[in-house]
Amino acid sequence: MKKLTKLFIILFLILFICACKDKKTEYKLIEITGEELVNNLYNNDNQKFIFALYNTDKKNADTFYQSLENLVNNINSDVYYVEYNHLDDESSFNLYTSDFGNFAENSYYLYEKGKITISSDFTDFAAMYKELKTITKTTSLNLVSAKTKEEYLKQADQLYREGQISQAFNYLNKAWNTEEAKKTYQNNKYYKLINSWEAYKFLDDQHKKVEYYSFFFISNVNYFYQIIVEDNYQDFEKPNDLSKYEKKYYYIKDDIIYISNYDNGKYKETYQIESINEERLTLIDIETKEKLNFAKRS
Repeated sequence: MKKLTKLFIILFLILFICACKDKKTEYKLIEITGEELVNNLYNNDNQKFIFALYNTDKKNADTFYQSLENLVNNINSDVYYVEYNHLDDESSFNLYTSDFGNFAENSYYLYEKGKITISSDFTDFAAMYKELKTITKTTSLNLVSAKTKEEYLKQADQLYREGQISQAFNYLNKAWNTEEAKKTYQNNKYYKLINSWEAYKFLDDQHKKVEYYSFFFISNVNYFYQIIVEDNYQDFEKPNDLSKYEKKYYYIKDDIIYISNYDNGKYKETYQIESINEERLTLIDIETKEKLNFAKRS
């Protein structure tokens, strides 16, 4: 009987040890906000973590995201990422003034005890894996509370209803890694306006003369930049000097963009939004009744 009991104990120990060996920590690809990234970069020198800056406008965006998913399945660390196009204004400024790389590119980094020790633009999975495969003992990030993000979303909703779209967009981005923020963005079309747009209107049947429109709507301000120029189409070069653009103040109500030359000045009904998505914008000039078909400026 004693021998049988001892045999059961030995078998149990063997099974327990095998189970422990088979148990593998599951690491994750975790989306965070710009605010959360900045907080952990500048407020805690004891942190060690891998993070990525993910720009969906880049041609390699899909490959990069898939490679990040593959990476967490092959290294002993979580990987955090921030979506470039949904950085809040303050976080964007902090990252721009940091000296650790071109964060507009799809890129990955290792932060360790107060400094960036790896900083690379993404080329392919193999190169990324080679740099990060030995990273272990990373730390978890300190995240913004769910309650605070709920407050950001309430502020975004209030500003959106007031027609202050860019300020609303900024608060939305402060909660961007929540499911509610993404649903709000998809269900409220004016958010897509925050972008750079261009349109061409030919002035003759031979398409020799063109009128070019460029509108640049940015986050967290109640104005946008515009330039409207006439030129020969064949020799035309897009204006890139922002100092030559005009600043126009605006708000939106019932698909109408109201524009003023001054902050809190006299606003005039200027354009009607006929349609908008992330790639195309169609406006009706209320004064001339002409339709302007914009595409996102690359």
